[in-house]
Amino acid sequence: MGTEAPKEALSNPVVDWVKTLILQHLGTMLDSRTVAMIIPGVAVLSTPDNLPVLMTILMCFAISLLAAAFSHILRKVFFPYIDLEAFATKAKEEPMASAVVFLSVSIVLSTVLVLMMFGIMVK
Repeated sequence: MGTEAPKEALSNPVVDWVKTLILQHLGTMLDSRTVAMIIPGVAVLSTPDNLPVLMTILMCFAISLLAAAFSHILRKVFFPYIDLEAFATKAKEEPMASAVVFLSVSIVLSTVLVLMMFGIMVK
């Protein structure tokens, strides 16, 4: 009888993305020092007198998250063939060439975001 190779578990990209988000990104952002600063701040602001201030801060935070998500989608639309991760690894070899690409993408995205925010303010 022949030996069969063990079946490898199928990789689900959504599950991998969520694991990466939770374990790497949120793990570094929400360390004990950050939580120690956020909890008392929210506790103080959640009193009835300061509730409008808390809601304003949360609304600004939500708008910032939406702008970041929008800029990420916009980068994929404007620059579908530019893999910034590949440029980040290439920057170790040739930092000037990668810096030019990063700067170019950053200028385009920041210009679009500034115009978007200006359009919201004018309205």
